[in-house]
Amino acid sequence: MLLAATLLAGCQLAAPPVVESPPHAVPPAPPETARSPERPAPQPEPVVAEEEPKSTVSVALLDTAGQQAAAGHMEEAVETLERAIRIEPRRGDLWLRLARTQLSSGEYTLAEQNARKGLLFLAPGSDDARDAWLLIATVREAAGDVEEARRIRDRWGVFRG
Repeated sequence: MLLAATLLAGCQLAAPPVVESPPHAVPPAPPETARSPERPAPQPEPVVAEEEPKSTVSVALLDTAGQQAAAGHMEEAVETLERAIRIEPRRGDLWLRLARTQLSSGEYTLAEQNARKGLLFLAPGSDDARDAWLLIATVREAAGDVEEARRIRDRWGVFRG
C-alpha cells in the first residue's frame, strides 16, 4: 500500500504558475490574415427575389371572378376573389383585383383598404403598385379629398382634368 501511495504521489504534476499581466498591459491583437492585393475580398452573391409560383386554383378563381364581373355579378366576383386570397394571401395582384371589383361596386372604403393591403405585397414602383395608388386616389377623390387625390396622381405622374 505504501508503494502504491508513493507511486501515485510521484505521478502528480505541479500546476503551472499563474502569470498575471500588469493592469496596463494590452492583450495582443489576433494575427491578421494575409491577403494578396490582387484578389479583393469575396463579395456575397446578390439575392434575387423570385416570384412565388401561382396556385392553379387561385389562377382559376381569378379567371372565374373576371367572368363573373364581366357578367355583372359583382358580389359573386368579390366572393370568388376572397376565396383566391384565402389560398394565396401574399399575392398583391389578387388584393388589387379585389379592390378594383369593389370600386366598381361602389364599395369605396373596402376598395381603398384592399388596395392598401395589396401594396404590402407589391413591388414598390411596379405597375401594379402604381395602379393601387391610382385606385386609392380615385377613392380619395370620390370621398371629397381632392387635394390628396391630386398629390397621389402627381407622385405617379398621372394628371386628371
